[in-house]
Amino acid sequence: MGAGAAYAGKADKAAKAIVDGYVFDNNQNLCVNTHEDCSTVASDEACTWSENASITLRQQPSSGTMCGNPLFKVPQN
Repeated sequence: MGAGAAYAGKADKAAKAIVDGYVFDNNQNLCVNTHEDCSTVASDEACTWSENASITLRQQPSSGTMCGNPLFKVPQN
């Protein structure tokens, strides 16, 4: 039963497509992980940085210097 619950938790997270949000750091000239949960599933609400709500978080970069596509707020059930 415990294994089933663990699987269900992973499936729920995958369905929401939860990923870490990244922000571009001008001082380091690269994209850094904020460790904040965001979603890749498009919605009306952008995923914003808790330290500065005017900054939209982005997907993990394909290279260290460029951030990926904008992310969205994780849906609340």
